[in-house]
Amino acid sequence: MVQYLMNSTEIVTDEESIVLYFSEPEKGRATNTDIIHNCIGKGYRVIVVTNNFPSKVLEKLYVKNGINPDEVFFIDQVTSFGGGSSVKSDGNHIMIRSPQDLTGLSMAFSDVMKKFSGDKIFILFDSLSTMLIYLPSDKVVKFMHFITTKLRTLEESGAILAVKGGLDPMLYSQVGSLVDEIVDIG
Repeated sequence: MVQYLMNSTEIVTDEESIVLYFSEPEKGRATNTDIIHNCIGKGYRVIVVTNNFPSKVLEKLYVKNGINPDEVFFIDQVTSFGGGSSVKSDGNHIMIRSPQDLTGLSMAFSDVMKKFSGDKIFILFDSLSTMLIYLPSDKVVKFMHFITTKLRTLEESGAILAVKGGLDPMLYSQVGSLVDEIVDIG
C-alpha cells in the first residue's frame, strides 16, 4: 500500500512492520529526525544504519531537534570511509570501514540485534539511495532482503529511507516487494 503524507510529522510506525519512505532530497534529514522522534516516543530502541551522514552529524541534528542521541545506537558506514580513521566503535557506535563493506555491515547488524534482543527494536536504514552510489543494484536488493528477512524473523520493525525519484522502476518494484508499506512524504 502506498500512502501519501502531507509532511513527515505525520509519520506513524506500526509494530512489526517495515516501511519504505520516499522524501524529496532536501527533506531527508527532517524525515530521518521525525522517524527517530516518533519511534523513541513509542518506546522503541532505535538503531540507525547510516551511509548518508556520519553519526556525529546525525547526533548534532538530533540534539538540535530535541532528541537525546544517547537513545540511538549507530551503525556508521561513512565516518571511517570519509577519513575519520581515529574514530572507533564504542558502546553507542559501530564503525564500518566503508559503505561497500556489506560483510562488516551484516555482522554489525546481527551483533546489534543480539545486543538489544530484549528490547522492542526499530531499525532505520538511511539511505537506500546513497547505498546505490557504492554498490550495484542487485547487491543492494540482496542486502535489503537479508535485512528485511532478519527483522521479520525477529519480529522487529524498520524503515528504509530513499530519495523520491532516486530508484529505477525495477529496483523500486524489487525493494517495494520486501516491505509492508511504501510511504511517499509529499
